[in-house]
Amino acid sequence: ITANTNLANVYIYSVSSSFTLTALAGQVVSRTVNGPGALAVRLTAAGANADLTSIHGTALSSVTVTESLTFTGTLDETVATTVNTGVVLTVAAAKVTGKKVDGSGSIVVTSLETTSDLSQVTPAGGVTIDLAGTSVVMAAGGKIGAQPLTIKSTGGAATLNLTATATGMQAPNLTADAGVTVVVTATQVRDETPLSTTGA
Repeated sequence: ITANTNLANVYIYSVSSSFTLTALAGQVVSRTVNGPGALAVRLTAAGANADLTSIHGTALSSVTVTESLTFTGTLDETVATTVNTGVVLTVAAAKVTGKKVDGSGSIVVTSLETTSDLSQVTPAGGVTIDLAGTSVVMAAGGKIGAQPLTIKSTGGAATLNLTATATGMQAPNLTADAGVTVVVTATQVRDETPLSTTGA
């Protein structure tokens, strides 16, 4: 139904067994879609502010980002968000903390917080954290588990301190852009690394 942008006053759908209903995010928010079939949601720029937790029912099986966008809505709590090849999902850290993001595309995470949990944000195209000229000291509850991982800062020099986290990473998969300092303990990074390190 992705070609039909107006679903009028239909708020409850049932998908038969072995069938998949494919819909844009904006078409199914605040609606109920039940199985036994599946609901596949496509996330495009038009639905960048969609609250996917308002999709009720039992059918939701996948959420796929099909074009590059900056997401300001709410991702589903249980279904992974998949980023397609060549697509870049830009999103604030609070929007993906504790959420699962996968796929072959990439993600740019902004507004990193001290307790951000990005351990399940693992798209194969890579994860970039944009510090935007701010320095962040991650707390013990914070997690940066994505690889490959790039740290950049579009707003000037910045520092990311990971020494309090339990983060473990392979050094060759870590890149810090010019003007960015990443501080880690020696036990957090395996293999030779060009990054600043503290501890033994």
